[in-house]
Amino acid sequence: MCRLFGFRATAPTRVEDCLVHAPNSLLVQSRRDLRGFEHADGWGIVAYAEDGPRVERQPFPAHDGKRFRAAAGRIEAATVVAHVRRATVGVVALENTHPFGHGRWSFAHNGTVPYFDTIREELLAALGPDRRAAIHGSTDSEHLFHLILARHEQTPAEPLLESLRWGLCQVVAWCRAVGQEPHLGLNVLLTDGVRMVGSRWQRTLHYLDGPAALVGGLCAAHLARPGGERYRALMIASEPLNDASWPEVPERSIFEVTPELGLRIAPLEG
Repeated sequence: MCRLFGFRATAPTRVEDCLVHAPNSLLVQSRRDLRGFEHADGWGIVAYAEDGPRVERQPFPAHDGKRFRAAAGRIEAATVVAHVRRATVGVVALENTHPFGHGRWSFAHNGTVPYFDTIREELLAALGPDRRAAIHGSTDSEHLFHLILARHEQTPAEPLLESLRWGLCQVVAWCRAVGQEPHLGLNVLLTDGVRMVGSRWQRTLHYLDGPAALVGGLCAAHLARPGGERYRALMIASEPLNDASWPEVPERSIFEVTPELGLRIAPLEG
């Protein structure tokens, strides 16, 4: 289990409230989530600037010390992905800490791929040599990331959401060929800073969208932009960050963030 957070907005935005100060911020969840679990095996934040993603990761608890707070306080971006880890596959180490990156791409995963040791060779066989060489850690999550990217590179005309669907369905099929998969968890976020897609499979996931006045008060300073542009933001989180009404992303679904910063959701059959 892990906890993740995704953010898209029409203008660069400070997200320190979401990550640190909200009643159920990611920092709070790292210490104790709503089910009582600690997520103390590392943290990472990716914020997109004009020149690409800026990444900060540490294999230490987000709630232990000042580094996570300091990193969150520096961010002002229109696209952000953040993650706190509860390790299941792969030792606690920097190379196993989410979000994972490759070029402009960033990826975070909440869940576990059961039978990973058994299906890993099949997964690697679906990747080209360059993509296999790009895997630096030992987590199921990083392997899944590169499986989806490999599909997207091999079929560039295919929508990103369909590349995600293919990758997730392939992992589900491999797991089911080995045995039952009651612990399979496939909540993911994938972005290049402009496009963002994700999924929910057997882990909690919520979202909040609309003008800042409707986004739980977490971005209220950015309600209106110069020239009359209306500010919009979308947040995706494993758990609601505050007491606003956060709808659930439907179970066993995939989604993409639209240009209007809403969610376009489709079922993920499996």
